[in-house]
Amino acid sequence: MAKKISELSAASTISGSEQIPMLQSGSTVAGPINEILRTLIKATSYTPTTGSDLGTCSNVSMYYITIGSCIFIFGSLTIGTAGGGTDVWISLPSGLNLKSTKIVSRKTKLGECTRLFSSRTSISSTLNPHLCYDSGLSSATNRLRFASYTQSGLYDQDAASGLFNNNEVISIATGPLPIDELGG
Repeated sequence: MAKKISELSAASTISGSEQIPMLQSGSTVAGPINEILRTLIKATSYTPTTGSDLGTCSNVSMYYITIGSCIFIFGSLTIGTAGGGTDVWISLPSGLNLKSTKIVSRKTKLGECTRLFSSRTSISSTLNPHLCYDSGLSSATNRLRFASYTQSGLYDQDAASGLFNNNEVISIATGPLPIDELGG
C-alpha cells in the first residue's frame, strides 16, 4: 500500500551521488544525479552573428543552456564601431528559433545587456539596453534586438550609437527563451 509523504521516515540531504534508475537502449541502468544533471544542463559555447551597426565585435564569449523547450543565453563581447543605423541585434545559436507565438514583438523583455566599461558622456539616457524579439527584423525568430524601453510601451528600434560607445564591453543574459522544437 502506498504511503503518504507525511508517513515516510526522515531522509538525509541529497548529496548528488545517489543512483537514479533509467532506461538506456532497452536496458535499465543507474546513474548518479550529479552526472545526469551535468549531461542534461551544460553550457555550450557559440559564436553569434551581430547586426552590422554594432561594427566588428571582438572578444566574443557567448554560451547557451537548453532546458526543455527553452534556452538561456549569457556571455560577453566587445562592440566595434557603433553605427548610426538600427541593425542592432545578436543571433541565437545556429538552428534555434524563438517560438514567436509565445512572445510579443517589441513588448516582451527577453534579457538584459550590461555595459561594463562606459564613460556615458555622449550617449542618450538609456543606461543598459534590454533584449527583445522584433518581428520586423530579417530572420527575426533567430535574433534578439538590443533596445531601450519607451513610454509608449514598446521597445525602440534604436541606433547602435544611441545605445553603446565604440569598443564598449557588454555582458548579456537572457531569461528563458521559448524555442521551436529542435529540428522542427
